[in-house]
Amino acid sequence: MKKLLFLILTISPFLVSRSQSTSLGFNVGYGTFSMSGLKEINNRDVASNRYGAKITDDFPGNALFKVYFHHTFYNKLGLGIKVSLSSTGSKISAVDYSGNYSIKNMAHFISPGFIMDYPIYQANKWKLLIYNEFGWEFSSLSKKVSLITSENRFFDFDKYRSINLFTETGLNLKYFLNKNFYLGTNFGYSIDTRNRLKYPMESFKISELLDFRSVDNALNWSGLRIGFTVAAIFNKVSKKNKTQEVNKVVSK
Repeated sequence: MKKLLFLILTISPFLVSRSQSTSLGFNVGYGTFSMSGLKEINNRDVASNRYGAKITDDFPGNALFKVYFHHTFYNKLGLGIKVSLSSTGSKISAVDYSGNYSIKNMAHFISPGFIMDYPIYQANKWKLLIYNEFGWEFSSLSKKVSLITSENRFFDFDKYRSINLFTETGLNLKYFLNKNFYLGTNFGYSIDTRNRLKYPMESFKISELLDFRSVDNALNWSGLRIGFTVAAIFNKVSKKNKTQEVNKVVSK
């Protein structure tokens, strides 16, 4: 708890300080997801299955959406906050004349966090930045098992939740259409902790936000991140510029 408060108090002054510009952006992209532990479980289920089941989906990559609020200080250091979300899943199934068997997993996350970036190259309307995002992934996983034959009908449904910490580092290329809008594209890699899956009825504890422990059978959203951005820029007028504007009005 003390570490979280220290982080918030450290970043907050920068977010409310006078900045050169502020932007509000929307990013749509694509992410791949490791899910190594859950994929191993799927492989074991198929190997031990007597119905000839096969994996038809195994946590494939999917669309990723992000909204962010960002400040740039003196055309250099950038700080901001963001929220992103995505989903994936897996399916094991077997169908023949005697019936059908399936295991379906659906996983979702919503990820609040912080952004830091810094330009490493600028030319005309182009700006290349190195960036890092860090924060939390609030995830949910639902697992549905069904077996339907002429003699048996079996259904089972479970839900889980988890909170992972993540960090994503990469490059962000921006093209400024004018002083009010820019387009961008980013390429990075995200790594997260693999925190224990919990049942939804387990009460949330603040300590989960700073839990770096990892387990094998967990949600793991680590993978590549590619995205495209459109953003609106809100330039703040400095005191110097305000004085110049007042002088212009007075001189008229």
